[in-house]
Amino acid sequence: MTVDQIIESLGGTNEVARHFGREPSVVTSWRRAGYVPHWHVGPLVEYAKSKDVALAAGDVPVREQRKTKQAA
Repeated sequence: MTVDQIIESLGGTNEVARHFGREPSVVTSWRRAGYVPHWHVGPLVEYAKSKDVALAAGDVPVREQRKTKQAA
């Protein structure tokens, strides 16, 4: 499922932003990036459940963690 599909299934950008107490531009940035910040995945899944939308954490695209440089 893409971020666009997830957001649309939850009522659109404004609805998701309102639920998270954020400006719509924040949710729009998720759409543009193609992923949801990892700290929003759990709450997003819970929100989907409250709206009877089937969504599991593994369905939500998240950015892979960056590898940190190790000291030489």
